[in-house]
Amino acid sequence: RAHALKAMDDPDTRGNANALLCWSFWFTHEFAKMTDCTEKLVVDFPGNDEAWRMRAVAYKDAGSPAAYDAVQDFLTHASPERKDREVEWFKNWQREHPRPKPAM
Repeated sequence: RAHALKAMDDPDTRGNANALLCWSFWFTHEFAKMTDCTEKLVVDFPGNDEAWRMRAVAYKDAGSPAAYDAVQDFLTHASPERKDREVEWFKNWQREHPRPKPAM
């Protein structure tokens, strides 16, 4: 992570380094840190649909109720050219995991 943090100081490598840092938390199952990291990533790079996908992964894998919104945010921000398996996977996830209804 130290190399990613150092690379974030350089504007030319900042985006990729930030993404690598966020993914490093996924590999170690530090989902709270990953959600914090990806929240910053989507603010800093709102046009990067991969940042939105990473955010959805972070919340989903953390088991957070925020996953429903994060998944929808990714699908909303995914570029029209993006026709990869992740888009279909998240659409299936939405069908298989409907948002719980609020308690009355």
